[in-house]
Amino acid sequence: SMGWMYHMDFHLAESLPETLSALKASGVRLYAADSHFKEPVAPHKPHGDPRWALIVGHEDEGVSSQAEQLCDHRVCVPQRLGESLNVAHATAICLYELSKHCDGNEQGT
Repeated sequence: SMGWMYHMDFHLAESLPETLSALKASGVRLYAADSHFKEPVAPHKPHGDPRWALIVGHEDEGVSSQAEQLCDHRVCVPQRLGESLNVAHATAICLYELSKHCDGNEQGT
């Protein structure tokens, strides 16, 4: 992981819908990731804004319908072949893409 986890905030919620609603109310943009969504994951905008959260679901069941309804974006990892990635790989790709410009660097490096 090369220390990535030390630079991220993680949250375990008792009530996911209540927590997602509170995050939205505080200005956090919510992204749900699932293989059946159509929007390809891309860097969060506006560039440099760290106020976003990624919601991933169960490997087989995906993101709950309640959580999906609360999200601002429903994204997927585009694939050329195969049905889906496992949730850990898909999450890693989504985190990479969403955070590309969180430091305000327009080049993404």
